[in-house]
Amino acid sequence: MTSIDQIKPKFKIAVLSPHLDDAMFSCAEHIMHWINQGNNVKIFNFFSSFSTQAIPEYSLQMIKNSGYDTLAKFSQARLDEDMAAMKEIGISFHNYDLVDGGFRSVKKHVIYNTSEQLFSGRVSMHDCDTQDTIKKIISKLSSQYDIFLCPIGIGSHVDHLLVKLASESQLHKSQLFYYFEQPYSNNIENWKISNLLHLISHHPSLKLASKQKFQVISHYQSQLKLFRSPSFFEVVTQNYGKKI
Repeated sequence: MTSIDQIKPKFKIAVLSPHLDDAMFSCAEHIMHWINQGNNVKIFNFFSSFSTQAIPEYSLQMIKNSGYDTLAKFSQARLDEDMAAMKEIGISFHNYDLVDGGFRSVKKHVIYNTSEQLFSGRVSMHDCDTQDTIKKIISKLSSQYDIFLCPIGIGSHVDHLLVKLASESQLHKSQLFYYFEQPYSNNIENWKISNLLHLISHHPSLKLASKQKFQVISHYQSQLKLFRSPSFFEVVTQNYGKKI
């Protein structure tokens, strides 16, 4: 079993991110630390596409609140922000271009009709194909990397839950680490008792955000407009409850 403090140079680390900004807001400081150690770190981004087949009202409002008047402009801005952030941090990444949960539909019918459904923590039966696709992707990656980081699910966003559940079903516990999602973990209302118990029992790795991290996430202007401020610290834990 590998603990966080035992991650040494030459480890291959895969960061599984529902959306690229999730990894950057939640664990960029850890990523930069591991890169500086000489580890091979790569981000795998699952939901980087935005369908035009059916767009619910809450997604249209989110686009507007991000500062854009069309989906095309919003989509291009997200891609540009990702590229700028990845260049800033100096890391390679791969987009799987699955459709974002706020835009996914079946036969032109939106799967998650409201923001409450998207953040319900309940995966729709119409998302079975999406879930199977993610499982297959992670299964293929499982033998190629030593360590995997996945979201722990604070905030109950369905896209995060899909990545978390697929990771837990396809990866050995000794490979799996969790990051506590920002900005969702800034709000105590998003925390469940299970999150607190995990935090207490898994002896987390805490890192303060540096100026370099704030420079990295400053590229995500569309997302920064949606919440008050990023957190000044990060939390990453291993799967086992053994002290590190």
